Amino acid sequence: MARRSETQWREILDRQRESGLTDKVFAQSEGIGVASLRNWRQRVRRKPEILSGLVEVGSVSSGTTVQVRLANGLVVEIRSHWKNADLADLVSRLRIL
Repeated sequence: MARRSETQWREILDRQRESGLTDKVFAQSEGIGVASLRNWRQRVRRKPEILSGLVEVGSVSSGTTVQVRLANGLVVEIRSHWKNADLADLVSRLRIL
């Protein structure tokens, strides 16, 4: 049996949730263990998915500091007065580091 990546498990968990089937019935239909399904569900609940690109989170109050965490682990703190285009440019430049 091939090992599945975190991304693959997230897709499996999405399918299970959308199916409405119990863990046991869904796992049997996918040929995976119920314990594996449940273990991965717990893992992904504790660890947010790292997205590529920027995600709009709504407005931020003036004077607020926002943290941007890049996939490479770099964390940048930014004051809220940045324009979206400038922030997007900064993040794209930081990605190559």
